Amino acid sequence: MSGRAAVRPALRAVEQLAPDAVAKAVPAPSRPLNSRVQIMRKALAAAGVERTVLLASTFRSGSTYVAELLRQNGIVGLSLEKFNMIWESAPAPDAAFRKAVAAIGATQEDGLLAAKIMWPHRNDLARCLRLERADSAVLAGCFPDARWLWVKRRDKVRQAISFWRARRSGRWHVFDRSDEPRIAYDYDEIRECYREMVTHDVAWEDFFAEAGIVPHLIEYEDFSANLAVQLRKALRFLEVQPVGRKLATEVRLKKQRDAFTEEIRERFMADCYRYG
Repeated sequence: MSGRAAVRPALRAVEQLAPDAVAKAVPAPSRPLNSRVQIMRKALAAAGVERTVLLASTFRSGSTYVAELLRQNGIVGLSLEKFNMIWESAPAPDAAFRKAVAAIGATQEDGLLAAKIMWPHRNDLARCLRLERADSAVLAGCFPDARWLWVKRRDKVRQAISFWRARRSGRWHVFDRSDEPRIAYDYDEIRECYREMVTHDVAWEDFFAEAGIVPHLIEYEDFSANLAVQLRKALRFLEVQPVGRKLATEVRLKKQRDAFTEEIRERFMADCYRYG
């Protein structure tokens, strides 16, 4: 796509939701549940899942950082994207889908299933369940006694640059001190990453509204700036006491933003003025 191509109309701004509200789902429609929905509900129940914690997010929003801290403070499994391969079960027989859901359910600890879920993974699950946008409450109802967290990042330009760099380099999570590689600048690719990040945020907002869910909102910038306070708020929402006597506030995960990020941001913003 040319840098001079017309920009799509701006998407509606995402409104901030009440951060300490408990997730609530509206009653599912009265029409009969399809067989795939019944399979998922029964498979999770058979695996011993009684409660669920789901961290909804977009790529490069700080979700791994947030999830890892919550994991260290008692939410086991939250840092894992357990639905990232569910797409393989969409065209497969029901038995294969049942097996895939059972494997996810088997990761529960003391009846609690925790997972991170990105927008494409939610869509993959919806396709497996043969559900559309109007069935959002049905999809949400597949997760027993669910609490939803929504991790967002306000700085969409740096988020898009981070996504572009990770996708090009393959370095999604770094735990050592090695430097990030420099990548040839591409305005169109970064702009497309920006659109994807914004679209996914708006889609999550729409899903929550359609399903009747009020998630606990975590904005990365606020979370990282006031870590202990924001972490305790999330744990209170989840009704979880931190493991041990002291709140865990450190992770091995390396922050990948560097001087090259700022260099690319300056070039990208300049090109936005040139090309729109």
